Amino acid sequence: MTPQPLSSLGRALVRSAEAQVVLWTGVLAASASLFAVLTARWLGTADRGVVVVFLTTSSFLMLIGSLGMGTGGRVLVNQDPPLGIDTYLRHSRNLSIAHLVTSATLGLGVLALSGGLPEIWAGALFVAYAALLLWCYLMRELLHGCGHHRMAVVSDVVPAVVQTALVGLIYATGNLTLRITMIVLVVGVACQTVFLLVQVHRLPREEVTADWGLRGVLDFSLPAMFASLGQAFVIRGDRLILGALAGSSAVGVYGAAATLTEILWIVPGAVAQVAFRRASISSSVTDGRRVRRLTLVLTAALGLALVGIAPWAIDLLLGPAYASAKPLIAVLVLASIPMASYQLDAGVLNGLGRLKQVSTATVASSAVLIVLCLALVPRWGAMGAAWGSVVAYTLLAAACKIHLRRIHRSWVVAEATEAGVPTARGE
Repeated sequence: MTPQPLSSLGRALVRSAEAQVVLWTGVLAASASLFAVLTARWLGTADRGVVVVFLTTSSFLMLIGSLGMGTGGRVLVNQDPPLGIDTYLRHSRNLSIAHLVTSATLGLGVLALSGGLPEIWAGALFVAYAALLLWCYLMRELLHGCGHHRMAVVSDVVPAVVQTALVGLIYATGNLTLRITMIVLVVGVACQTVFLLVQVHRLPREEVTADWGLRGVLDFSLPAMFASLGQAFVIRGDRLILGALAGSSAVGVYGAAATLTEILWIVPGAVAQVAFRRASISSSVTDGRRVRRLTLVLTAALGLALVGIAPWAIDLLLGPAYASAKPLIAVLVLASIPMASYQLDAGVLNGLGRLKQVSTATVASSAVLIVLCLALVPRWGAMGAAWGSVVAYTLLAAACKIHLRRIHRSWVVAEATEAGVPTARGE
């Protein structure tokens, strides 16, 4: 067999699903990071902290309001027969409408406790933003489930680019305020809504589909809600606790450091999206092991580089008000390695339909994060929250890896038993 020339291999790599998603996720991260940097510098630590709490709370509510259907639906649209796209859309619309009530009650309560509700107008904008965000999340997950990973990521690029462009233009006129920034957030997610409507309308419909009512879909998907909510809390809960205990300025500084280090999640997050669908179709645990190793090595290498350039970047981009973010970078970079491992393994577990295993891991890690933050933040502030995240991420990654190994071991034993081959246990 004649080996392919390097140029052909390079083109094949660039055209692969993983590479396409990584490239567009990089564009997304660049746009979102630029928005974070600009608003941090132009609004100041306190107002930027309000924006962080606003976005964090809406993300948590989005996962609660979805009741796990985003993740569960991605599995069901690949079953035989599949969950129908029009059925999925109908259920998504109903959940988004109901979410108006959730965001106007539970959401505003959390926002007020965490320092993200300076005035009543912020509450009105929050309710609108939260409902649109949920609908966009469900549509984006549908695109992922149907294999349109690139367009799913592009849908997230749309609001990031719109929001960054608008705050830049408004700042140039001298009219940028906290209220205007929140309005820009709503405008951005509204643009994403229009983009997703067009993309979902283009999806081909299957002739034969399963008759899934909303209750049936939610019965299957509900464990994914706890998994997604637990994951979101492990990732973002430190900000809410820090805001409640130390104020919005501390959250603004911590959020700046976290935004820089979350760049390291681009590659593992993108690869995990592809791994999810492949696992849901092939039901394989071992596919993509080489890609997994390369992803972890790349994440570690980028982390070392970030530790070196982050202090300079903070001085240049954010100024002296954010100097206390510098020592947080190294700790949060350390946390990015287990987070990358978790993202890759959770993608496979979710694709296999093992939603309860991921749910158990994320809920347990969330509990650990709460305990550690409550113990460490009062004394060490943001640094305590950062170390709490390191421990929580490590436990999360270890739990998912253990679950995958158990699944693989059980399948090996089952195959050996079926073939009549004695196993190590003599079975």
